[in-house]
Formats: sequence, C-alpha cells, structure tokens
Amino acid sequence: TVPVELSDGRLLLNIRNESDPRRRLVSISADGATGWTDPAFDDALLEPQCMGSILRLDKSDASPKPIVFANPDNLERALPGVWTRAYDRKLLSVKLSLDDAKTWPVNKVLEAGRPAIPTSRKRRRDHPLPF
Repeated sequence: TVPVELSDGRLLLNIRNESDPRRRLVSISADGATGWTDPAFDDALLEPQCMGSILRLDKSDASPKPIVFANPDNLERALPGVWTRAYDRKLLSVKLSLDDAKTWPVNKVLEAGRPAIPTSRKRRRDHPLPF
C-alpha cells in the first residue's frame, strides 16, 4: 500500500491485493486517518501481486499536480503450470495521471525484461521523467 496526497489535500491509498480482477485498489480519506472510502478497483492499474510506487510531481505548474504510478504492467506467467498467485515481474511501466489519479492516459514501459521492484523518489528538475 502506497499513499499520495491529492491536489485538494485528501490522501489516496493505492493498495496491493491478491483479489480478482487483478487490479490495484484505491481508497480516499479527507484527513488521512478516518472516513476512508470503500476500496475500489482501478481498472487501469494491473496488479501482478508486486509492490507499486506512486508520487505527485510537486514541481509541476499544472493543476492538479501530475501523479505517476510505477509497477510491472503484466499479468503473464513464465511457468503457467506452476501454482503461484504472483505474475512475472516484467514490463516495468510508469503511468501518468493529470486528474488526481482518476485516469491514467499515458503509459511508458521503462524495462521490458525482469526489473527490480519499483520504488519511487522525487527526481531533480534536470532529470525529467520519460514523458
């Protein structure tokens, strides 16, 4: 589970889960402590049962601030006959939302092979994201 602050100050949780339909869950709270919405599947964010990272780009002049999400965008298994709930950790992708994580219209594959688990960190202004 990874949090991100939305443009209006609410907190969104982007939640890893093992449930079908293999999508990330999201829940929102006005104060970050209570009153969470019921978790809902985000159809645009695949859940290969792997950590995801999310962050808001505070340095942007856009309003609302862009939000980026990274995880392996894959629901395939190299060994489909082997029992496991996890999927291959490949197609490490970054998605971009310009509307407070309601939609994710931009998707860029950063690594098509088997990447490490994605982690997010703020980048310096002179090292732009791949959009």
